[in-house]
Parts: sequence; structure tokens; C-alpha cells
Amino acid sequence: MKSTTLAVLAVCIASPAFAFEIEYPQPIHEKPERRAPQVRAWVQRHPSPAPKVITKTVTVYVPDKPKLDARCKPSVAAIGDTAKSEAAAKLESQKQWKATAIWLYGSRYIDLNNADQIEYQCGPSSVPRAGGLVEQQASRFLPIVDYTCRITAFPCDAPVQRDSGK
Repeated sequence: MKSTTLAVLAVCIASPAFAFEIEYPQPIHEKPERRAPQVRAWVQRHPSPAPKVITKTVTVYVPDKPKLDARCKPSVAAIGDTAKSEAAAKLESQKQWKATAIWLYGSRYIDLNNADQIEYQCGPSSVPRAGGLVEQQASRFLPIVDYTCRITAFPCDAPVQRDSGK
């Protein structure tokens, strides 16, 4: 029995199962690296129809720019305050245009009589307060709607006047 115990003991000590360090190919707590998935190329099953080319002919009319004098500056636009009549609204827009022209180009360009291509755009600026027949009858006597005008013009310097020397 002694020999059998000794033989079993010798086999157990010599076997690698009782080694203190076990070597693994990588640490246990880390996950093994994964390979990137292999993606196959997409195969187009049904060919798409050829793209359609749509052509459209558009004619754009661009009027010729009027030739301005060398004494004129670029266009100035201004919107006046509201007024009870269209004539008063035009005067308000003229005041605002003159103030803008002075601010941009100086007092030499303030006169609207020297300006080129003066255009007014006027319209009601408020909604009527009453509707129907009452408004129609009252509008004959009282202005119910306020008006606002926009003026656009090219400010120009006064033309040079020479003395004839007489």
C-alpha cells in the first residue's frame, strides 16, 4: 500500500493540473476581439429607369436700364407715415425721402425737382372699421381708411447754370 500511495502521490505532483499558474491565451476578463463583419456588395435586382431630362424654355424680359446723368446717385426709396388721404400720404413719403437722401448723399441731393424717375406706390394701410353699407355711406363724408405711400427716385444734383457774362 505504501508503494501505491507513493506512486499516486508522485503522479499527482508531476501532473500539470496542480500548477499554480495557469496560462491562458488572453486574460479572462477581456472579451476576445471580434472580426469586422464581412459585407457583400449590394446587387441591384431591378435596374432603375434612366433619369428624365426636362427642359423648359423661359423668356425673361429685362428692360434696359435708363442712362442716368453723371450727376445722379443710386436710387433712394422711402415709406412715409400714414395719413388720412392719398395726397397727404404722398407728402409724408416725400418728407421721408428727403431725409433719407440727405443722410445718404448730402443736402445737394434733397430737391425732388432735380430727381429722375420718381415713382409712387400708394395704398390703404389700415382695415376699414365698419363693413357693408354703413362704411360706404360714411366714406363719402369721413375718411375711414388711412393711406401710406412709398416713393422711389434717383436723387440728382442741380444742373450747372452758367452766366452769359452780359
